[in-house]
Amino acid sequence: MRSIIFSAFFLFCFCVFANGGPVFDNKLGSTGNVTFVKKAALQLVKEDLKIKVDGEKAHFQVRYTFQNIGGDTKIQFAFPMETRMFGWSCWGEKELECQANRAKEIKNFIEKEKVFDYKISKNGKDLKWSKKSETKKIEDNSDEDLNKISEWFISEIEFKKFEKAEIYISYTIESGRTLGFYSCSAMPEITSRDIHYNFYPASFFGTGSVGDLSVTVDLTELKKDNGKLDETRGLEFIEQNPGVLKFEGKNVDFKKVKEFLVYYSIEEKDRSDYIKAKRLLPTQFRIVSPNIAPENVEKMFDFDPETCFAPGKENEISFFFDKKSLPGYSAILLKTSKNDKFKVVGEMDCDTWDSEDVFEYTSDKIRKCDLCSASRCEMQKKPNCKFTTDCAYDLIDPGDYDPTNVKECRIKIKVEPVGATKNAPCISEIFIMPHYLGE
Repeated sequence: MRSIIFSAFFLFCFCVFANGGPVFDNKLGSTGNVTFVKKAALQLVKEDLKIKVDGEKAHFQVRYTFQNIGGDTKIQFAFPMETRMFGWSCWGEKELECQANRAKEIKNFIEKEKVFDYKISKNGKDLKWSKKSETKKIEDNSDEDLNKISEWFISEIEFKKFEKAEIYISYTIESGRTLGFYSCSAMPEITSRDIHYNFYPASFFGTGSVGDLSVTVDLTELKKDNGKLDETRGLEFIEQNPGVLKFEGKNVDFKKVKEFLVYYSIEEKDRSDYIKAKRLLPTQFRIVSPNIAPENVEKMFDFDPETCFAPGKENEISFFFDKKSLPGYSAILLKTSKNDKFKVVGEMDCDTWDSEDVFEYTSDKIRKCDLCSASRCEMQKKPNCKFTTDCAYDLIDPGDYDPTNVKECRIKIKVEPVGATKNAPCISEIFIMPHYLGE
């Protein structure tokens, strides 16, 4: 049995999009922490928050009405946009490599743009803002190394004596999700997406409460991705219209009502997007046999379940991969008729292995896998079939291997008719995922 490079990898994402609050305004540009301070003279009279979900994106609009009950004042207003907790367990033969990949993942996360089109204004006049990021290690008793990463948008706002003012903020983010990677597969386990909004920072204004609070969450766009609402927490939402959630409250104490969460699923879209972004395409490997015309190769790699290709009499296709594009987990989509019976054999052979790995299944014994369900998918009778989750069959699962000692690999795919079935089913799509390196 080949050694396992990464025994397990979990990326726990804890995403927070929060109310703004007043912060200590000294040395904000340094490595010092952002610290909330009390501003008793600024009372939050009203907050109107609108969130529109569009696939993996969530668009926020929030209007605050502030009443200054004191003299002229100037504050540093910090709007926290995202906080995440990274957990990554490393053990086994390649622990140092795993730790290096973890550090790279955190660095990439900090540098990646996650908040889009942030704008802030006071009474219709745009305000300037600067961005600050912080990374802290969290000490706990678990085996995982946790890192808390916070990002802040900071603006200076002036309030005149007894002034009543409206602060408007808008931005777009990618909603949070958790990816889990396992040593036996390059495909992730994808959880529900979440929107987590924290009211706590606004509790430092005035009495820590808001006179009128209105929150609207529009989920109507989920239907185009076959998505669904899973649950809400923290606020008692009412479905105002189909797909539109509404909360309204009076004199809401942010010390008691601290946050709310909305969980929704777009698993089909998430998995499809992941496959499209990561899978190997014919430009990254070579088809050794048979001699397939380019237009037929395209049919097997165009992400269209309606186009397909029959390999021919031998019913076998051989692929060659060099060190630049080593293969990992693979799956296949077949276009079948209702009573067809067939057998699929997948073989993977790398130059450093003692023997070939052979994976075989028949139409009545489909192996379950994390990419797809075990049920048959009859494309002609299920026009809305989402093939990346419903009917792509597990083909090759080589596990993890050390790519530093591999120069080339070969894969063979053979599809044969069984019993009274005369012709093997067409190959509609082949998914060949790259060897997973923890990226």
